Amino acid sequence: KAVRDNEAFLLEELQTQVKAVSGSLLLKGSRDVSSFFKRDQKNVLRVGTAAMLFNDLDFLREGLLLWHRTILKAFSVEQPSQVACQVWPTVFTKYLSTDEYKVMAPAVGLIRAILG
Repeated sequence: KAVRDNEAFLLEELQTQVKAVSGSLLLKGSRDVSSFFKRDQKNVLRVGTAAMLFNDLDFLREGLLLWHRTILKAFSVEQPSQVACQVWPTVFTKYLSTDEYKVMAPAVGLIRAILG
């Protein structure tokens, strides 16, 4: 419930921290791709949360993350995702309780391993 209730805050904080690393990370040439980044991170967050609810990390890995990594590589936009993976734990601990983060930690670890 906490992830769902804080989704907008989690995603906004993630985007803010990624931009803080480098303002140009969310630019593809002169085009701002922030909306694509936010959409993709929302999908990763939602599927990661669902995987933890169903205790099915294989679904997360095979159903989204491997596919997502392929798409990122195809469009040469891996770097924002890699930075996001470094930032996720900080963002989660800001908005989730210790117990809630413990539940999400396996998904966050898998996300970081595959996309980071």
